[in-house]
Amino acid sequence: MEYHAANLSIENRPDDNLNLALRPVINSEQPWPFPRGCSLAVRGFWPTRAPSPVFMVQDLFEVADAPGHSYERSLSVVVYQDNPQLPRIQRNNNALTRELAFELPAISITTREKLVDWSEFLKWKRKLVSEKTRGLRFIQREWQEDRIVFRVIGESEQYLREVHRSLSRQDVMAFDLNVSVDPWTFRISDRDGPKRAPKGFELGQPEAMAKLAPHKDKIKDCEWDEPHFAEVVVGLSEGAQNQLTVAEDVANIRQMILSRIPVQGFLSVSAAGDLALIRRHELAIKRLQDQGGYAPYLSSYLFDVRQAKKPSADESITHWFRDDLNPFQKEAVEKILNTPDLCLIQGPPGTGKTTVIAEAIMQLARRGERVLLASQAHTAVDNALERLGKHPDLRVIRLARDLEKVSGDGKSFVQQAALSRYYSSLAEHANDRFLKPWRETAERMNQLQSWLVRAEYVRRDIAQAELEIEQYEEARTRAKLERDLAWQRLQEQAQKHEDTKRQRNRLLALKEFLVTDDGDVPDGFPMLEPQSSELATSLFGLAAARSKLPVSKADWDAVPQQRPQMLAGLLRYWHKLRARGLELERDVARLHAAGARPLQSPDIAIRLAELEAEEKALADRVDDDESLVSAWRAKRQEIKQLRNSTSGGLSTDLYGDLFVDADRWCTSIDNAEQVGTELADRVAMLRANGEVIDRALKQLITETNRLIDLCTIPEINESEWRQREQELEQHIRKEPRVRQSLKSSHTRATELLSAHAVENSAHDQSTDVATLLAQQIALHQNEVRVLDEQIQTHKDEQHLWGQLIQDWVNDLRRPTSHQSDWDHFKEIYVPQCNVVAITCNEREQTLEDSGQVSFDVAIIDEVSKATPLEMLLPLMRARRSILVGDHRQLPPLFQEGADAQTFSDVIEEAEQDEQESRTALTRHNLHRFEKMVTASLFKSHFEAADDAIRARLEVQFRMHPQIMSMVNHFYERRLTCGLEFPHYDRNHGMVLVDADGKPIVKPALDGAGNRIQKNISTPSSEIPREEKEKVVHEGDHVLWVDTSRNLEEQIHKEDMDAAGKPARSNRLEAQLIAHTLLQLDKQSTFLGYSSQKRRQVGVVSFYARQCRLIREAIRAVKPSGRFDCLDVEVNTVIRYQGKEKPIILVSLVRNDGIDTKNQGGMARRRSSRANVARYEFINVAFSRAQELLIVFGARSMYESYEVALPHMDREGTTTRMVYKDILDQLDRDARLIPASRLMRNDTPGQRKFSPRPSNGNRGNQR
Repeated sequence: MEYHAANLSIENRPDDNLNLALRPVINSEQPWPFPRGCSLAVRGFWPTRAPSPVFMVQDLFEVADAPGHSYERSLSVVVYQDNPQLPRIQRNNNALTRELAFELPAISITTREKLVDWSEFLKWKRKLVSEKTRGLRFIQREWQEDRIVFRVIGESEQYLREVHRSLSRQDVMAFDLNVSVDPWTFRISDRDGPKRAPKGFELGQPEAMAKLAPHKDKIKDCEWDEPHFAEVVVGLSEGAQNQLTVAEDVANIRQMILSRIPVQGFLSVSAAGDLALIRRHELAIKRLQDQGGYAPYLSSYLFDVRQAKKPSADESITHWFRDDLNPFQKEAVEKILNTPDLCLIQGPPGTGKTTVIAEAIMQLARRGERVLLASQAHTAVDNALERLGKHPDLRVIRLARDLEKVSGDGKSFVQQAALSRYYSSLAEHANDRFLKPWRETAERMNQLQSWLVRAEYVRRDIAQAELEIEQYEEARTRAKLERDLAWQRLQEQAQKHEDTKRQRNRLLALKEFLVTDDGDVPDGFPMLEPQSSELATSLFGLAAARSKLPVSKADWDAVPQQRPQMLAGLLRYWHKLRARGLELERDVARLHAAGARPLQSPDIAIRLAELEAEEKALADRVDDDESLVSAWRAKRQEIKQLRNSTSGGLSTDLYGDLFVDADRWCTSIDNAEQVGTELADRVAMLRANGEVIDRALKQLITETNRLIDLCTIPEINESEWRQREQELEQHIRKEPRVRQSLKSSHTRATELLSAHAVENSAHDQSTDVATLLAQQIALHQNEVRVLDEQIQTHKDEQHLWGQLIQDWVNDLRRPTSHQSDWDHFKEIYVPQCNVVAITCNEREQTLEDSGQVSFDVAIIDEVSKATPLEMLLPLMRARRSILVGDHRQLPPLFQEGADAQTFSDVIEEAEQDEQESRTALTRHNLHRFEKMVTASLFKSHFEAADDAIRARLEVQFRMHPQIMSMVNHFYERRLTCGLEFPHYDRNHGMVLVDADGKPIVKPALDGAGNRIQKNISTPSSEIPREEKEKVVHEGDHVLWVDTSRNLEEQIHKEDMDAAGKPARSNRLEAQLIAHTLLQLDKQSTFLGYSSQKRRQVGVVSFYARQCRLIREAIRAVKPSGRFDCLDVEVNTVIRYQGKEKPIILVSLVRNDGIDTKNQGGMARRRSSRANVARYEFINVAFSRAQELLIVFGARSMYESYEVALPHMDREGTTTRMVYKDILDQLDRDARLIPASRLMRNDTPGQRKFSPRPSNGNRGNQR
């Protein structure tokens, strides 16, 4: 059989001995009882010095089946059990030759070199911890305001002051007496036992110490004859402070905190527990050197990721436990499941790496694999556990020596709670697998049968109602038809009445016209024949007398349709002619009287008579008066001329209208008698013809009278129509009742359909309800048949097992079941758990005591914070490992605490302390160990790893895009926002104003400029898309308040302590934050938040001292320390990794007071003391915000720093002035304001803020 052989020896001594690993080469033709992709490896000892060596098997492991690696050699051998007692001469053809020993590469030499370095580091750290681990023995503790006062005792005053000084700049813990090997002098053993391992209550930094008078009574068992006493005031930890701030029952919380502090014990730094941890790490290194744990090839790739195997084949996932994973998350899970040795997942802020871990654990458990979940911090472990769903395949246990450190998210996975959760998942699974389907089938059957009964009644009612409507509509149609016929007959009567009446009126008008020649010609002049034609003929006879007729006989014949109008015109002419007859006769007489002379007109004759009378009068007087001769002669001349003038004619107005030849009569008539004779003849002709006309006219009038007498106007009879109308109205009044009957039936049918029948299927809205009901009846009748078959199929099974399963589920759900079962089953249950969660620094004994020795997969979260030594415990317990983290967030810390202290911070701090110049914290040690302690193994591995075993999550769902844009400066702009409606989902809804009342932060707005206000009582996922799409203007989500200058526009500097050193606090920023919180509280009240529904706000800084200063500033404006509707958590950035808040306020604190504008804007020398060079802290602080990020920091301090950013996908760094880029962009976007604009010293409602003195704090020193 063929095997892959590898040299796993830590020591490169092939001529002495080898640690050898063998795994078989598997092909498809060979039977193999393990799942595809799995293999076995044996590891053992090969004494190469022996002349005929035997491979001594030490361990057997499950490993991934993969092609041969570069460091492996192929051996085609027969493996058999050999008897070591046989003479070596009989051992022929032994494959374990010296040539093979020298040929196998020593792949673990790099690991050996690293482990030697780490061993040296542990020796140095042991020395350092021994130097630093000093404690104050206390004999009493009590509250003093919001701090704890400890009465301490020591052998001398100098001793007390020295220990107090060593503790004063660090967070301390209150330890129980039994952690020290000496009850009076603090000394911790490095033995890693459950009783000796330090377990204390976290506190803040010690403040003042006051000397006390000696005790009156001798202290019992005290080893000092004349001990000295003092009181030490110690602040609370950030967590305890936050508990007090948000507590409703403050007294109860104070009592709880005090009860957790031992009555007597020691005050010391948290590093006091490092001795046991150092011992743990030393044993881990030795174990890796000796055997490598349960990951046989770990030593090959622990410090060289390029040696890790790549997947031989990718197995895709067909079923996901979560259906909301994005492609990046799915890719990460698939790589986790397929990796043979090591997989690395980078999860930038808000990208859901915890969701990936939870999905991967569920998938691994379904494959039957055991998972060890670990992290450097308790909160990270517990947060990942909280995302796990309930499933019977998951048996999860959270293990910890100190269970009090398990956070709230992890409490449900501890001891009895873990069993309760498992019972709950079993109950849910049994219920969902058996009881629920049986119950739902029976319920569905009952529902359907009940529904079908009701539906059948409704269907019949609909049919009956539709029949009644059909009958009604037929009857109504008949009634309407009869009513319409009656109306038609009535209209005919009315029309006949009107026609007759109109005809009579026309005849009456005609008669009046014919008789009186008065009025207008009536419309529709009736032509009564033959009388009308005879009258027209007689009228045309007037033409013989040369009468001027309006129309001619030719017109009469040519246009028959115009005869009524023609006849009327002729009659009018006749009446006019007759009316002028007397004038004609007078003119005849006048003409005869004139004789044969010319006819003068009457006016000339009158004038001639006047002139003759005047001439005669002048003639009688001329004899007496000769002067009148000329007048007499003139008058005679005038008479002569008038007599000789043209003779007169007849009237043009009269004869021009009557005769066609009137012109010759209307001009001068020379022979009047002749003309008179002609005119007399015309008059005679007219008179003769007039008799004919009168007879014809009389006949027409007679006929008209006869027709008038015949025009009897008929009466209108409405009785039939009214009867038919009443009958129709009676039918119409029946319609609402008939229609209501159908409507009621349809309503019942709709209720049936909507409430039950079509709850899971969409139907065509155009289909009528009756048809839908019939369709659903048919469907459900078929479903009833199917369900009945299912019930009959499972009848025996349900009868046999149903009650048993139900009793079991009830027992699992009983609140006391897990409690009573825990004592009996814990020894069985805990070793059988397939998901175990611990911290990286947990004691190995914790796992072994729980029966949890080895695992298939180790998942280490927040791995960028962990050193390789901290990762050894989980790595050595599993055959393959998953490292999840983000090397652009918090790096490994030199010691645990609230402050963001890195290794170099501690070194510089020690060098500046003259009294600690002999410490092991020297610059030499910094250069020697800095890379080991500060560099993240995850970073180097991720940069060098093959793409097949690494994945990055790039879609974040936490931050608004404006906030993400700031954070993206640390991620080469790789992050994208996965929120579909970020401007709505991350809308804070607030307006913040400056000291002049001008807006500096605006909310999202709609198209009309109105504020978009979210419904805070409704989850965002339930808000309609239409509402979210109303956002047009996204608003402001980032604001930087520049604290380079104070409120008076003077250069500002961070606070300094009594020794003139930076105190790591900034009173100005604390004041500004308190002022901003007041605005946030007021605005949040306007948005509907209250004391019952508080808005979550986080205040983040890098230093515990600044956090305490911020709380004091808050109490200056809110004496109770609480806001009306805000839940404010003030904490250091160390405590905030993994958290998120809608609103985050960041206090950057550090400010050396140097005005870079006067320094030429030169980049500063990199200094980790300022925490600005370690961009990871800034990244974590900024990326906690979801809706609004407000940063308080000195622009002059930060924009001048160069930051070395590592490349995303390869080794190396790029140096950039990242903060300057961020600040410049904010300045361009008008989101950068000076502190003096936000607040003034005389701002209304502001109380004077003076921080409590602490270690001689003098505030700003200039």
